[in-house]
Amino acid sequence: VYKKTYTAIYFKCQVQNRTMKQLEKFVGNYSVSGSSVSQTFEAVAEPCIVWPEYYCFNVSELSRRKIYNFGISAALTNKKVGGQVEVSASTKEEASGPPEDVKITSYTPTSVVIEWKYPNKSNGVIKSFTINILEVEMFEKEKCCLAFPIFESPAEDEEPLYVHEAGGLLPASSYAISISAKNMYSGAPAIIDVNTPPSPMDIMRQPNVQLSSLPALSWNPMEDPPTDLPQYHTLIKSYLLLLLSSKGDQETNSNLGSLLPILESKIGSGFKVLWYKETGDEEAFKQPIKVDNLEPRKQYQLAWVQVSQYNDAYGIDYILSDHFIAL
Repeated sequence: VYKKTYTAIYFKCQVQNRTMKQLEKFVGNYSVSGSSVSQTFEAVAEPCIVWPEYYCFNVSELSRRKIYNFGISAALTNKKVGGQVEVSASTKEEASGPPEDVKITSYTPTSVVIEWKYPNKSNGVIKSFTINILEVEMFEKEKCCLAFPIFESPAEDEEPLYVHEAGGLLPASSYAISISAKNMYSGAPAIIDVNTPPSPMDIMRQPNVQLSSLPALSWNPMEDPPTDLPQYHTLIKSYLLLLLSSKGDQETNSNLGSLLPILESKIGSGFKVLWYKETGDEEAFKQPIKVDNLEPRKQYQLAWVQVSQYNDAYGIDYILSDHFIAL
């Protein structure tokens, strides 16, 4: 039983693989607890919207606030009926369990996109989700602490996925975001910790690149220049020089860990890391970065990347060189 109303009980059933293709319907009987009078039911076997690996059905036209005992069996197309499962449930809504699989799918310095799935037990018809944001810590401690209004996100009951963008956040800050389902009652929350990255910054160290085939290399202005948000220069952690190919066939050759998908989302995939240094390595920044062994007559482009970090959230600022042909 995953959902209850005053007049219906909703079931999800898992069927063995060998009988799934033959499954036609669910059959059974039910009675009010303490009564010897029972009724039969049949329900078409249909995959659940929320859990495609399960089958969902309901028994309706029940009486309010009663406890019912059910005996349920799976019926196959050859009319064979399997073993019976017994379950009891009441026609009374209760508070929902927490949303499932809550995660952050993307973030900016001032917002995050949150996804979650339907609760394992909603115990009623979900009408909305309550989203509460609590500020935990921020890099600029003098700006602490903002109070966020509780947000009510209207919801269609039994959707496979729910998405919400939480805005108005501050860069380089930590938040605890709770999400709870609301039927007639407020449900148990699922809580996720979120860090926002530093805001866009000026490139603080300029690239010093030497190409064996070119006397000089021109760099373009930043594609995403800094905004009016504060710049947190002390959070700059490292610099990278990336080699991009016009055919996009460069293969990433560095173990960048969680930084890799952030770089790919900003710059694109299929780059080669030529140089990667932490900001504290002063000797490395004094030496020119030599780029050689390029394929002749092939067009390339370089990306100079500045990486800032607040906890597990990365900020990426970069400039691109002009395209050039290797000689």
